[in-house]
Amino acid sequence: MEETFITHLRQELQRSDYGSKHGDIQIWYNEAGDCIQFKTTDHIATRGKRIDEYLTLYVAIEDEKPIGFQLKDVHALIKEYGTAGMVEVEAGYISADKRLVSITATTLILIAFNKRTDSKNRIHGYERALRTVPRELDSLKIPVT
Repeated sequence: MEETFITHLRQELQRSDYGSKHGDIQIWYNEAGDCIQFKTTDHIATRGKRIDEYLTLYVAIEDEKPIGFQLKDVHALIKEYGTAGMVEVEAGYISADKRLVSITATTLILIAFNKRTDSKNRIHGYERALRTVPRELDSLKIPVT
C-alpha cells in the first residue's frame, strides 16, 4: 500500500501541472498555533476533514475537492527530521535563541505521514493535501531553536 502511494506521489510531482496554480494564495506558518495553514481560496464554503493528529484537510462543501490543509505540531516534526537538511535564511537569526530556516511544506507533510502506520483514508488524505501545494509557494520560513 505504501509503495503504491510513493510511486503515485513521484509520478504526480513530476507532472508539469502538479499543485494549485492560483496567483493570490499563500502558505504560511502560524507561530502561535505552531502550524502551517494553506487554502487555495477563501471564496467558497469549506469544511475540515481531520485525517490524523497532524493533518486537517480543507475540502469544498459543494464538490469535496481539496482546497487546502492545516498541518499541526510543526516544531515536533522539524525536531524529528533535524535541521541538517534545511537552509538557514540570510540574516536568519531572529533572537539569541532562535534562527530562521527554510523548509518546504511538502517535506513537513511527508515527515508527518511517516509518523505512524497507514490506513487507506490516511494515505488518501495526505495525497490530497500534497496535491494542493503549488510548487512556487512550497517554501516556508520557520523560526527554530
